[in-house]
Amino acid sequence: MDGVRIEITGAEQALSAVSRAAERIEAPIMMWEAIGRAMVDSTRRRFDDGAGPGGVPWKPSARARAGGKTLVGLGMVGGLMGSVAYEADEGGVRWGSNMRHARIHQFGGTIRPKTASKLAFKVGDRMVFADSVTIPARPYLGFDAEDAAMVEIVVLDALDAMFGGGGDARG
Repeated sequence: MDGVRIEITGAEQALSAVSRAAERIEAPIMMWEAIGRAMVDSTRRRFDDGAGPGGVPWKPSARARAGGKTLVGLGMVGGLMGSVAYEADEGGVRWGSNMRHARIHQFGGTIRPKTASKLAFKVGDRMVFADSVTIPARPYLGFDAEDAAMVEIVVLDALDAMFGGGGDARG
């Protein structure tokens, strides 16, 4: 052929890459697991930062005013922060905490004694007794712009891997 021509070769490799991608698209569990791990890391960073999604600072707790950190209990192995986990399946990912007190810290509320006449708890080295305690919402779970950017990177990397790129899809 004289002049200019375009030749496409490597059809077998392209079809193989498409076949591998199709298998992964049908079973995206690895991508959901990567997103779950990233969201748990993001959520745990919020405990370190003392701020919720979008960087909104939490109202300091009595523990913080006594030298500790809000929502990070001293002597609590793992505590609320350590309880954050994810569950991934073929349909998506969920993350959160199964701890009994997780909900009140996320949404806020008032705690009253159920069987005793007073609530009893320790702040620093002293015992405190109260008729009720109102806990402000301190959202630690959520999805903000930083999380969206991270998920985009995870998805692009997964797609790159699906199509045989093997590199970092972020360029």
